[in-house]
Amino acid sequence: MDDFDQMLLETIEKVFRYSLGDENAKIVFDYLEKKSCSKADIPRKLRLFSTELRKLLSSDENRLDRSYQDAPCSALILEETVVRMLCLSLSRARVKLNSVHLDRLRNVDFPQFVILLKDAYLAQKRGENMTTPLESSNEFVIKGGEASICRKENTPF
Repeated sequence: MDDFDQMLLETIEKVFRYSLGDENAKIVFDYLEKKSCSKADIPRKLRLFSTELRKLLSSDENRLDRSYQDAPCSALILEETVVRMLCLSLSRARVKLNSVHLDRLRNVDFPQFVILLKDAYLAQKRGENMTTPLESSNEFVIKGGEASICRKENTPF
């Protein structure tokens, strides 16, 4: 497990424990483990993690009317919070990222976003300057440069 994966796991655990409480966070992690996604597996199984989290935290109405990918639920809030906190952790680790517009995170799926953050982290460790569009509109960009990252207008993140 590399530094980024460790940072991701620590961030997920902090967000879950803070948002859900210790007991509920344990219940979520136990559920994920039963679904073949233990904590240690999360960095390698981001899609499974996201899908199972949405299944667990979606309401019954959402399950009937929507796919798990589109269901608006607390899982989406947790995922967005994980990404925001991960960006802050990366910033503290002196990873330079900018032009990340989290106000449009709903247009980018969680696993893809985390993979792109990891790619930027690893590229910087190798001394590369990375620019990666997340959408055809190029509104989501992760690249080396001065850090003014992961801030949604009018939020404390």
